[in-house]
This record gives sequence, C-alpha cells and structure tokens, in this order.
Amino acid sequence: MKREDIEQLNNLRKEISELETAIERIRQQSVESVTDKVKSSGNEFPYIDGFKKISGINLAAESRKKKVLIKKEQLLRDRKEKAERAELKITEYINSVPDSRIRRIMQFRFIEGFTWEKIGGIMNCDRTTAEKILNRYLNKDNNIE
Repeated sequence: MKREDIEQLNNLRKEISELETAIERIRQQSVESVTDKVKSSGNEFPYIDGFKKISGINLAAESRKKKVLIKKEQLLRDRKEKAERAELKITEYINSVPDSRIRRIMQFRFIEGFTWEKIGGIMNCDRTTAEKILNRYLNKDNNIE
C-alpha cells in the first residue's frame, strides 16, 4: 500500500462524518406548505364578506423536491460507503504489519494524527528516526502495490 493511500485515513474519517451530517440534513428537510387568502362570507344572514387564510401542500412541487432529495441522499450514501471501504482497507493494512514498532508508528501518525515530534517522544527517539523507520518500511518493494 502506498503512503499517499495511508495518509488519507484521517481525511476519510472526517469525510464520513461530514457525509453523515449531510445525509441527516437531507432527511430532516421539511415539507413546504403554501398559504393563500380567499374571499369568504358568513354562514348566517347578513352574510358579511371577509377573507380566510388557507394552507396546504403543493403536491407537484413536493413530488419533484422529494425525487431530488432521494437522489442526493443516494449519492451521499454511495460516497460514504466508498470512503468506509477505503478506511477499512487502510486499517486492515496497518493491522497486518508484522513489526510492532512500525505498526505503533503508523497508529500514532495515521490513525491518531500525531506530529513526528510527539511520535518521537512516545517512541523514545528523535522525530526523524521514527519518520525514517516508517519511510524505510513503506519504500520496500514488497509494500508498494
């Protein structure tokens, strides 16, 4: 797996969260009601003229709107599923690394999003040492797809 693929993990997780929010927003969009004022008269003599406010739903507009919202929601769900598959693939790759030290560096860098300085402190080495260890592992011929 390439480094560029692994480095997408944090962004994939953020994208999934944002897509979940967008899908929920679409689901919560309410039905638009329309109102109008009509002329009316009293039920009993002297039948005084007046106006009444009526409200309802524009069914034709709501039907078109619903079709658009369903399509948008489906597109967002498809994109979310694609991001979740990519996230799972990267996580499985990190979990499959046989060397515990490299797996920990990957965990800190790509999953936790730590800086190289913080990783170096945790691993009791210089920031560049941790970075070099990971780069050496990722640059091996058998790790590049």
